[in-house]
Amino acid sequence: MNSKIIISLLFSILLIITLSSCLTSPPPQLVLNTEDGELLLEGSREFPPLEREKGDESLPEEGFFYPLPPEISNSKTGSLIKVLYPAEYSGWVDFYLSDGSIKRAEIRPEGKRENPVIRILSSFTMKQLKGIGIPESKDAPVPQISLESERLVSNTETSIETEGITIIQKGKEEWVIELAPSIFHPVLTENPWYIKLDYLQESTETPNQTGNSSLSLIHENGESEEFDFYPKTGSHSLYFYSEQYNRMPEEFRVNGVEDFSITAVSVNLRTDEEGKAVPIIADTGTILHYPREFWRNPHYEYFRWNMYPEIVQIITDTYENQSLFFKRLAFYVEKPGFVGRLAPNEEIKPLHGWNAHDYRPEDLANFFQQARIENFKLNPEEELLQELLLACGVLLDSAGTLLPGKGALIGTSIETFYEQRLIFMAHESLHGIYFTSEEYRKECEAFWDTLSADEQKFWRNFLSYRGYNVDEDHDLLINETCTYLLQQPPDQADDYFVGFITPRLLSSRTWLKDWLTPFLLDNQGLFADEVRRMEERLYRLAGFTAATIHDLLPKDRSKWFIFEGMEKKWLEQQNS
Repeated sequence: MNSKIIISLLFSILLIITLSSCLTSPPPQLVLNTEDGELLLEGSREFPPLEREKGDESLPEEGFFYPLPPEISNSKTGSLIKVLYPAEYSGWVDFYLSDGSIKRAEIRPEGKRENPVIRILSSFTMKQLKGIGIPESKDAPVPQISLESERLVSNTETSIETEGITIIQKGKEEWVIELAPSIFHPVLTENPWYIKLDYLQESTETPNQTGNSSLSLIHENGESEEFDFYPKTGSHSLYFYSEQYNRMPEEFRVNGVEDFSITAVSVNLRTDEEGKAVPIIADTGTILHYPREFWRNPHYEYFRWNMYPEIVQIITDTYENQSLFFKRLAFYVEKPGFVGRLAPNEEIKPLHGWNAHDYRPEDLANFFQQARIENFKLNPEEELLQELLLACGVLLDSAGTLLPGKGALIGTSIETFYEQRLIFMAHESLHGIYFTSEEYRKECEAFWDTLSADEQKFWRNFLSYRGYNVDEDHDLLINETCTYLLQQPPDQADDYFVGFITPRLLSSRTWLKDWLTPFLLDNQGLFADEVRRMEERLYRLAGFTAATIHDLLPKDRSKWFIFEGMEKKWLEQQNS
């Protein structure tokens, strides 16, 4: 082979090597959000890869480490690290923990090639670590990142890595969820967290209405939180918040369930954006018992219902503060003589609104849009309500015009006595379903058509007596009829409508006595039968019955019976 050919081949090999090195992916970058601003660090390949542990054979041999500039002090802290990787890079990165151990992370391309992979790490400090294998001097201090915890971010929801969660089925009717200490990241002690438990309840002909199922949260010292558990047909999620329990449980136990399975469990950080109205998602039982001392505002808190997240709920501390949110709405939407009119505070102040509230998007859009058109001065609470509804999609803003979105708004107050709050919560939540589900509305309309003329006469008179504008609003008539029926189980219905409501109705409308008294005598058990017939429709569509709207209720509910400062009043009522 002549020298020209050899030179040409050598030149080609050299050119290939040069081009290959030029095509090599740039090292990933670290962006540290520190107290003094953002700091960019460049990854380096100078650090030789460590020996891979057993089971790491799939990892590429190439990796990076991040030396820190000498001006970085040991005490530097921050809340967030973004690791930006070129999309074509695949390899591993070593992070050095405060105890001297090493955390190895595998990086794989995601998304389009031009988009970087982003990994987010939290709660870091800077630290001088010794003896990590730098060839020049194994004992020389090398500035590195000391991580206290790690989390992956997807969109706006942050989930702690959950390798330390074990789900066990013990027999046919018991499930155990074990939470290992490895998932208790230190960051959880400084930030609000929640545990999300996903389950599947198969459909059954006879739903659990007795509360035989239970759920327990067991803590490290053996103490436990005990709940009556009413799983709903279908796939649903339960949420357990740090504000409720103040510590991470070691174990969950679900007992007495059939055709039931736990499908997923995760430990999550709350990532509410400061200054934004972000409702807490929870079942109605959790909403009822959410500790007032952890409300983000001392006078109110807002939630989403876990079964119907588009239904927004506001809880207030008093009826007075509830009225600031809802009273004008109540008169605008439902009160005879006020419907469609924005009444000033001075006019409605001496009048009674409602003790609990429910509104559909159409009425809410009309109310707030009319206030805009008339330049009507709203309460600050009503302004906040509009902001919350827009943020949740119940209202839409189209070029300055408010339009109905999806969902519903309901409101209750903890000034209501506890047993009555259970009923109010069920009542208003059922209204939310009526506003949200077209199928459920059709079932309610079909049920109304099955009622006899005398049954319909009773409901018109009862609801009119209670102050509803049912003479002009047929939809309101049907909605309230079905909701009043389903707010209690069948075996309580006749005690309420015959024993409690009828005497009050007749004292107000004496002319009904000659008709109503014999009608009820000839139809004993009427209301229990109506509840059963209506809840068959509810169960078929929503997976629960009149008695099981709450997922979780504390087994010991005695401490919830008394509202702060009202113990004497409550005892007097009980003894009267």
